Amino acid sequence: SFLITFIWSIIRRFYNLAPEVTPPYVISMGNAFFDPLQGFVNFLVYIRPKLISYSERHPEKTFIQCMQALIMHVEVDNAVDLDKEAEEGAKKELTRWRKMQNRMKVSD
Repeated sequence: SFLITFIWSIIRRFYNLAPEVTPPYVISMGNAFFDPLQGFVNFLVYIRPKLISYSERHPEKTFIQCMQALIMHVEVDNAVDLDKEAEEGAKKELTRWRKMQNRMKVSD
C-alpha cells in the first residue's frame, strides 16, 4: 500500500531536485490522487485477512455485508448467542448472591 500511494511523491521529488525541470502532468495528477488515499489503502490492507476469514465463515453474505459487519463490529449470529450467555451468567450470579444472602440470614 505504501508503494502504490507514495511512489508518485517520490518520483515528483526527484523531478524537483533537477533545476528548472517540472514533473510531467501525469506524475502530478498521480501524486494528487493517491496521496490522500494512503490511509484508505492502509485500512484495506489491514482489514483484508479479517475480511477473507469472515467471508469464508459466512459465504451467504455479500462483500458489502462482510465489510459492514467488520467495520461496525456487528455479528448478528454471535450477538444472539452472547445475549443468551449473558442472561445465563446473570441468572447464575443472582442465584449465587441469593444463596449467600440466605446463609447470612441463617447465621444471624
